[in-house]
Amino acid sequence: MESSYIEHVWKLWQLKYLRLDVRTISAFPEQLGELQNLQTLDIRWTKIRKLPKNIVQLQNLTCLRVHSLELPEGVGNLHALQELREIKVKWDSSASSLLELGRLTKLRILGLRWCIINTHSDKEAFVENLVSSLCKLGRLNLRSLCIRSDYGYSIPLKEMYGYSIDFLLDSWFPSPHLLQKFQMDAYYFFPRVPAWIASLENLTCLDININPVKEETLEILGALPALLFLWLSSESVS
Repeated sequence: MESSYIEHVWKLWQLKYLRLDVRTISAFPEQLGELQNLQTLDIRWTKIRKLPKNIVQLQNLTCLRVHSLELPEGVGNLHALQELREIKVKWDSSASSLLELGRLTKLRILGLRWCIINTHSDKEAFVENLVSSLCKLGRLNLRSLCIRSDYGYSIPLKEMYGYSIDFLLDSWFPSPHLLQKFQMDAYYFFPRVPAWIASLENLTCLDININPVKEETLEILGALPALLFLWLSSESVS
């Protein structure tokens, strides 16, 4: 499929599912909002790096799968959305769009790539808006959260950029009672098990970095009643 063909996809008004696995596609037509029956949009395997503004008009969209794209302004209007991944939050992203995540009352699956360094001048605003939205989603339907770092497990880059998600340690209250999966893929280690994780009765899958791992750590994790899968990463054991 040539990239020019995608210009006409909006004419397929009856579409409910659209997955594109075409590396040559780098942009969507602005008429994407015409696909009012669309329920699933998967563009992870394209070169699209920006969503058209009118994507927020897709009132029946329940699943949006992208690869490191920024949240569109007005994302809170996607009231039917249940799955959203993987959204990239970086230095020039809109902090206000993070606040809109909290309006997605049906959201069950959320994937984020957090790329805000500790020295970012507006880091506090990004953190406050994200935590506010997570607290709202956690009281509703959130079942799965995956948070990644743009810098992976590269120690030199971690030291250079000062990446951290320490704001997730104690800020999530009340705890997301329906959460079944939490996954972190970042060169950051919680100093202990976050309090909100320790109270999750429905958590079945946990991928977490904790340093150091203590006897108390294993006692807390061992007390999670539904836990079936545990991937625990650490730099030391005490």
